[in-house]
Amino acid sequence: MHRFLVLLLLTALLAPVALLLPRAPASDGVIFATAARQWRAQADAGDSEAQYRLGQMHDLGVGVPLDPVLAAKWYGDAANQGHVAALSALGVLYARGRGVPRSDSQAAVWFARGAAARDPVAEYNVGVMYETGRGLPQAPSEAAFWYSRAAHTGVAAAQNNLAGLYARGAGVPLDLARAHLWFSQAAAQGHDRARQNRDALAEQMSHDEIRQAQTLLRAWRLYQQGQFPDA
Repeated sequence: MHRFLVLLLLTALLAPVALLLPRAPASDGVIFATAARQWRAQADAGDSEAQYRLGQMHDLGVGVPLDPVLAAKWYGDAANQGHVAALSALGVLYARGRGVPRSDSQAAVWFARGAAARDPVAEYNVGVMYETGRGLPQAPSEAAFWYSRAAHTGVAAAQNNLAGLYARGAGVPLDLARAHLWFSQAAAQGHDRARQNRDALAEQMSHDEIRQAQTLLRAWRLYQQGQFPDA
């Protein structure tokens, strides 16, 4: 029996990171409204980046009315041109049923296209769907593969979930030291669930396992500097 029960293992599906248009104070509304008019003209002309940005604005309600249906329309136009962030954004709308009928299978299609383009957010979301069996067959080993790809590019939620698989031996060999490493990496980015998981795990680890985790952490730091093989 495993000695460690992951407290808060799974993080929800992510929208694309580094949104270009975060929520803005009301005083900035004129600026965003002007930008929306400019992007609308470009989007109508077929510019995928403008389509994606306009989708974000309707998704967030910044500079334009909040309208998930229009967000899905513009994300879809951009995604159909191969805009990588739009692929994940549209997948999230399908997964949540915002602006489109909820469909895990459709979400999986868009996430898979984003993952094929090496979008870390899409890779993470594919991992979630494989782990939970939403839209894809439940397959922990596939979840581990996609989490690992996203984790190595710094997606904290992927690091947390990959650590959880190692802590449970689900889809990967049971490895508490490696679980501690990935929980630590996510916690260092401010991921609160990972911090709780790491601390709970550490209480159950032996001194040898703690030393192994510290060795892995040093190796990982060297790897990040291009000086050591993959952690």
